[in-house]
Amino acid sequence: MAAGEVFSQEEIADCLAKIMASGSRPAYFYTPYQGDLELRKEIAVFMRRKGVLTNPSQIQIFSENNQALDFLVTLLLSPGDKILTEESTSPDVYRAIELAGGEIITVPLDENGMICDFLEPLIEQHKPRFIYVNCSYHNPTGAVLSLERRKKLLEISYQYRIPIVEEDEASELYFEGEKMPSLKSMDPGQNVIYMYSFSLTLVAGVGISFMIAPKELIERLSNLVSVRLVTLDWTPQHLACQYLKDGTFISKLEEFRRVYRKKRDLMCSLLDEEAENLGLSYRKPKGGVYLWVRLPSYIKTAELAREAERQGLSFIPGEIFFPRGNPDGNYIRLNYSYPTEEQIQKGMKILLGCAQKIQKKNGISAEMQ
Repeated sequence: MAAGEVFSQEEIADCLAKIMASGSRPAYFYTPYQGDLELRKEIAVFMRRKGVLTNPSQIQIFSENNQALDFLVTLLLSPGDKILTEESTSPDVYRAIELAGGEIITVPLDENGMICDFLEPLIEQHKPRFIYVNCSYHNPTGAVLSLERRKKLLEISYQYRIPIVEEDEASELYFEGEKMPSLKSMDPGQNVIYMYSFSLTLVAGVGISFMIAPKELIERLSNLVSVRLVTLDWTPQHLACQYLKDGTFISKLEEFRRVYRKKRDLMCSLLDEEAENLGLSYRKPKGGVYLWVRLPSYIKTAELAREAERQGLSFIPGEIFFPRGNPDGNYIRLNYSYPTEEQIQKGMKILLGCAQKIQKKNGISAEMQ
């Protein structure tokens, strides 16, 4: 979830009051199945800033990217179809694909994202329906697909006539280095189906995402929405539209980056104080909202989770990001977007204290790491 401190309650209330007072659009009636037209127009303007030329007929609104992916795989997949994606990957991704009858084929990744050298043999063997990639501040690792690999991925997509589904929700959350162009902005052939969510960069708890795809596919998606949903919620669409139209969204992005960078640095500094003693390791991300922490072998994630839960702390165990299980390593994912700095300090103290307790229980010293 987005940080709660970027948009104040007064700002949100003022925006809602302005929307309701304008009377220019209905606030309580059923939304069009493709999503509010004014919002789609503003999204098209926003995407031009990101180097993507599109129009409202190529945009479908959803409440979140998970929902968008669910609708997409319902349309595109037949039982037994194969999908290529990075490993690790979000469980929301592989569960949606598996529920639609598809099968995940994983591609290794490193700090520069999906290792594209593995793609062609896998494509020739499995004939995948599409390639799914989360290339900017990847969930859960925080990796960024390098520019060279982005170009290579697109070349392979064209060569084998395989679509790419690009999830891009964290791309605006860059803290250091150059901002990477999206695959969609590099794709003149319309091979990339693009998904973007405002979940990390808008009002906390307000769900709005969108998909950009060829008009024919968007029409099929809209028809499916009309069958499976009564309506898309007006309120978050109005909020997103207003904030895009008056420039608030763009101006707030800088504040989100500032807030998230400060929280990342705080969480990393607290980890660094005990990392060597406990045998923890991680790669500091250059953006996004996650830390991907590797635990020493003597700390089992299940035991650490039980110890932490007793003290009111939860985190995501790393094994759920591996569709086949048995990851090469012992990981946990930590998030710093939503909790306050005070909560981060409290939570990290609990987490590291639990790790120290397990270390002591197992009689492990720093020299034995």
